[in-house]
Amino acid sequence: MHKKMNDSVGSTTRKYTSPASDKALDVLELLSKTEAGLTQQELAKALGRNVTEVFRVLVTLEERGYLLREDGKYILSDKFFELAYRHPPVERLLLEALPIMRSLADQTGQSCHLAVRNNMNALIIGQVSSPLPIGIGARLGALIPVLETTSGLVLLAFEDDSSRERWLGQLSPSNMSFAAQRGIPGRLDEVRKAGFVREASTTIDGVTNIGAPVFDLTGQVQASLTMLFLTQKAMYVPIDTAQEMLLAAARNISNALGMKVF
Repeated sequence: MHKKMNDSVGSTTRKYTSPASDKALDVLELLSKTEAGLTQQELAKALGRNVTEVFRVLVTLEERGYLLREDGKYILSDKFFELAYRHPPVERLLLEALPIMRSLADQTGQSCHLAVRNNMNALIIGQVSSPLPIGIGARLGALIPVLETTSGLVLLAFEDDSSRERWLGQLSPSNMSFAAQRGIPGRLDEVRKAGFVREASTTIDGVTNIGAPVFDLTGQVQASLTMLFLTQKAMYVPIDTAQEMLLAAARNISNALGMKVF
């Protein structure tokens, strides 16, 4: 009897696997890193699986609305974003943030967006475009590697120390090399002390990114509010004024969520 009880306990702690689920997740994770999409053959090769295996997974994911097919290539649909939006904390965050963001864009003439952490990526969950004829904006639902975006830098900087260490511990050697080039993690303490980030965009020449944290009721960083400041003749306010207005908007969102920031 004693041996059987031990066997039973051991069986509950054994790692269970689901091959079909693993294949589906492999496909979704790979496509999340590939903006242009991949063909069935390219997916099979990248995942080290045969075409038939991948075909069955693709059919299921497409039928369930998680994938779209364009010109023979598979891309992620907006379903993940829709699911995230319906998650109560995210819904509350957007409910409070979007009116403040619209006001910020109207007063500064600059686009702004709201991002949250999604594993080692920053996920754009809210975006308001500039009212000017020409503007730069982040794509709603975009997933950007956390080290390659101002939003990610803000989210990392204002995490508590233990969470930050876990994040950095997940970086691959190549990502760690990129982090070293940008002065991360040493720069994170500087960002936390300053309370915001202001830096030249690493992807768009002539654009300055300004990012600030948004906190929830418990004081945990919930999101990053970022402005893509584009200098042009028709702009409403200079960059220093726009920066102060963005910082005030981030504080107002935090206050609306219950975290009193002054």
